[in-house]
Amino acid sequence: MLLHGGLRQEVRERTLARFRGMRDAALVSTDLASRGLDIIDVNLIVNFDAPRDPETYIHRIGRTARLNNRGKAITLATRSELRILDEAARLTGVDYTIAND
Repeated sequence: MLLHGGLRQEVRERTLARFRGMRDAALVSTDLASRGLDIIDVNLIVNFDAPRDPETYIHRIGRTARLNNRGKAITLATRSELRILDEAARLTGVDYTIAND
């Protein structure tokens, strides 16, 4: 299921309702989903790229930590994007691991 800013609001709301109801197991989204979505029990976030600033990154991956839940965030990043991950780690106190250098 896809979620992006080009969808009509009613379609975005219907898509989110289906995802919340677990009728769909995966949601692919643009940065539209980095803020303002109240979705509980997200246990995995996969970022195709790192956002331009650490605050947006923290909001993206924060979907996995709602209500003291735990989850995993995987980010595909270039060396130049590592500064965003470094800053996010500093701001949150949560470290990250580079899987393949």
